[in-house]
Amino acid sequence: MRYSLGLDIGTASVGYAVLNEDINRIEYVGVRIFERPENPKNGESLALPRRTKRSMRRRFNRRKQRLNYLKNYFVEHNLLGREEINNILDPTKEPKFDPYELRSRGLSEKLSNDELFAALYCIAKRRGYKSNRKKLEESDKESGRVLTAIKNNASMFEKYQTIGDALHRDEKYKSNKRNKRDSYENSFIREDFEKEAKKLLESQQWSEAAIEELFHD
Repeated sequence: MRYSLGLDIGTASVGYAVLNEDINRIEYVGVRIFERPENPKNGESLALPRRTKRSMRRRFNRRKQRLNYLKNYFVEHNLLGREEINNILDPTKEPKFDPYELRSRGLSEKLSNDELFAALYCIAKRRGYKSNRKKLEESDKESGRVLTAIKNNASMFEKYQTIGDALHRDEKYKSNKRNKRDSYENSFIREDFEKEAKKLLESQQWSEAAIEELFHD
């Protein structure tokens, strides 16, 4: 005999039906109900903490890859030595540069290789916001707050050329240039960080081929 099994799998139940194809008859039908895998206090998925930690690990790993790529690029193209880069990034030493000042000044003035590296390294630390999950954005409170902040910050491009230019010169960002815990006021989209880096390199008279090579991933 030939049978077909049909399943209707939900978050709190599994419905099933067994069809006898030889005589076109439903032999068994039923449902199994179980507790939803969610926190009874707030309705959040029990997998949320694991998913959040996994997302953070991925984000930190990608950030590390970007920064290492930038360091290796400067070394391999003889722009800076490994020791010079380590000195610039040495957390035990007083910072040699204000990277936000460099990101603004570099749009109109020539920077040295170590200054340019410091400016690009500062940009590369922040990936910027990008998501294609439209429905999730609409329902997720955190994403909604980020998108609202991005919309509010978009007006700064009427006065400033880039994000770094605004962060350095605008009074709004003087006291805090990064987001704080549960605060997303300084959020920007990924595309604008990429535009800033390219505009900075163009201002430093890098060739189009060199810029494309740096951004090739």
